[in-house]
Amino acid sequence: VNKNCYEFLGPNLKKDEEKNENKNQTYGIITIKDKIHNSKEGFMYLISLYNQAKSYNTVTYDFSNCKYMSFICLVIFKMCVDRLELQDHKKIFIILGDDKNKVGIKEIENLSKENKDDFLFLSNYSDKQRDMPLDDLERYEKVINNSFLYTRLEQIVGELVGNVITHSNDGIDYGQYKMYFGIRVTSKLIQIIVSNNGKSFSEVIFNSEKSKQNEYDVSYKDSRFINTALQPKFTTRPNNVGGLGLSVMDNLVSDYFGKIEIISGKAYFCKEYKDEYIKIIDDLLYPIPCTVVFIEIEKENINDKELQSLVDLTMLNSMLI
Repeated sequence: VNKNCYEFLGPNLKKDEEKNENKNQTYGIITIKDKIHNSKEGFMYLISLYNQAKSYNTVTYDFSNCKYMSFICLVIFKMCVDRLELQDHKKIFIILGDDKNKVGIKEIENLSKENKDDFLFLSNYSDKQRDMPLDDLERYEKVINNSFLYTRLEQIVGELVGNVITHSNDGIDYGQYKMYFGIRVTSKLIQIIVSNNGKSFSEVIFNSEKSKQNEYDVSYKDSRFINTALQPKFTTRPNNVGGLGLSVMDNLVSDYFGKIEIISGKAYFCKEYKDEYIKIIDDLLYPIPCTVVFIEIEKENINDKELQSLVDLTMLNSMLI
């Protein structure tokens, strides 16, 4: 059976779910399209790949025609494959290139490199390895090549990992596939990803607000919960203790005129501080089975920020004299 996934069709997912209730088919080949970008359509496409795979006991993803997959989409795809193998006990194979050789999922990371010299690191961890993402960030500090930015990224990654450990537990043991950390560095960009299996933003925030017996608009889109989480001093902890949260990430991206993208369950949130301020708050038709937090900074803005810091410091010193 060959399933071509060139377009996302919502009803197909329902058909796949109906098939899952019956006897699963033995084997399926799913052909991947040529390019998968960061967009609502791209994320929905990945959801369709995940749901279609559930219809089979053994699945081959054919990447022979695929030339590019964005870093976010690579992480979501890897998490979906890990989940299919861990929870659904599917056998997953990947073929790549004109010769259609079977490869490991690590091999498709090259699809997220626009140039051969791009740096890309991606790894997964258990919830007992909360220090390892920071250790890996430290290992590649030279790749970031900016001590001021590295210090701020270290704070943000630590905060995101802490949120995963504290808030995302859904009672399932994901073992080594609880959370993921990745870095991608090109000649122009620095990108950081922290992602996890478990509860989505909307589940965590809605339940916490409900437990505080506050009025909360249940008609909120899932993506609105992410917007709430980015507000300064917002916390889901009892008695409103804490609140550093995701606002430090928002501040960093704002300072460097960068971009934040968060996909969690059905929620898709994007905020871009570039030439024109862009904000997207939307819901996907179907949920992805994970949460992904992504930040992107252009290197040229790092230099501008450092220059501005020096100017500010010089002005402050002159005022003190």
